[in-house]
Amino acid sequence: IYWRGEPLRVLSLAALTGAPQAHHARRVPAVVVGHGERNCALLVDRLVGREEGIVKPLGPLLEPLGLYAGAVVGGEGRVRLVLDAAWLLTASMGRPRPRRPLGPAESQRPRILLVDDSLSVRTHLSRILRSNGWEVRVAADGRAALEQALTNSFDLVLTDLEMPRMHGFDLMERLRAEPRYAGIPIVVLSSRAGRKHRERARQLGAADFLAKPVNRDVLLARLRAQLSHSRSK
Repeated sequence: IYWRGEPLRVLSLAALTGAPQAHHARRVPAVVVGHGERNCALLVDRLVGREEGIVKPLGPLLEPLGLYAGAVVGGEGRVRLVLDAAWLLTASMGRPRPRRPLGPAESQRPRILLVDDSLSVRTHLSRILRSNGWEVRVAADGRAALEQALTNSFDLVLTDLEMPRMHGFDLMERLRAEPRYAGIPIVVLSSRAGRKHRERARQLGAADFLAKPVNRDVLLARLRAQLSHSRSK
């Protein structure tokens, strides 16, 4: 498919979501999806119209889906999920996130625990991390993160500092006391990036410290470096 003189990669929405594939006789409707400077063509069953609305972030139970950026409420009160353009563009480049239980090879993807008390920050950062092909779990504070860490295994923890119930420093101290988390990289991402906070994080075993707001490319590069170093040990 060509659009504005440029060839587009073609994706099937049914294949991405696991829905039944509709059979079209001659023509298949397609929607051009763009993110940044990249575009792809998304094959759909039919086009039903156009609406404008405010995209609301998904709740904690739906955040891990990855395929969806949020939801809007239509004029008749029905909730509609909004596809994540960044995820679709990642899929169009041949790196789609699996929509089924992970097999042995797929389970080798890095698993990251993202901890931040801001829903908007969690949504934004998890979208960035998932677009890089990583598996992401989120927690709204240190205590929730510790509960997840003790019942799961993670390759890296990315945490804020100032949070309710359990501070980021307390979380780091508790994690370092657990044998399985004694050596995994913990990266701090906080607006409290003064010398005192950086030194305290270093003393508790932080592998890196990033100040908010952080550039997307800088964040991914620093996390890749930590994951690569950790796996080479």
